[in-house]
Amino acid sequence: MTKSNYRVLKNEEGSSDFQAVRQLYNVNGKARLSDFGISRRLLKGQTTLRTASAGTKCWMAKETLIEEDSGTPYKANTDIQVAGMLIYYILSGGHHPFGDRIRCEGNILDGKYSLDHVEDEMAKDLIEWMISEEPRNRPSVDKCLSHPFFGTITSV
Repeated sequence: MTKSNYRVLKNEEGSSDFQAVRQLYNVNGKARLSDFGISRRLLKGQTTLRTASAGTKCWMAKETLIEEDSGTPYKANTDIQVAGMLIYYILSGGHHPFGDRIRCEGNILDGKYSLDHVEDEMAKDLIEWMISEEPRNRPSVDKCLSHPFFGTITSV
């Protein structure tokens, strides 16, 4: 993930549809998120937005899957969980922490994941924190950026 990717979350512009195919790279290797056609903007001071469910199979947070048929409570930490999935996907060479497509959504709901395809312990620590089953246990954007995995990145 790049600093600009976290700006999306930091500025309270939620994607509701983070996934690996939304990462674009230029010739210099700089990554950018793309396709925010279903993004939501939270008003200043607003912490939750109820909206119709949006997202792609295996790239939705637990709370989005649970409330798919009723108004889905979007919060910034909803995207934090999916951003953690995306970091794992990139670092692991294309593996999803919650498994293959058949069991993926069930595993998200059950909180069953594997980080076996990433060796870096700091990366695993950050990813595990970000994909926490309970939204309130997930880090804020600032806490993600201050994690040792990101080294010298201290602010957005």
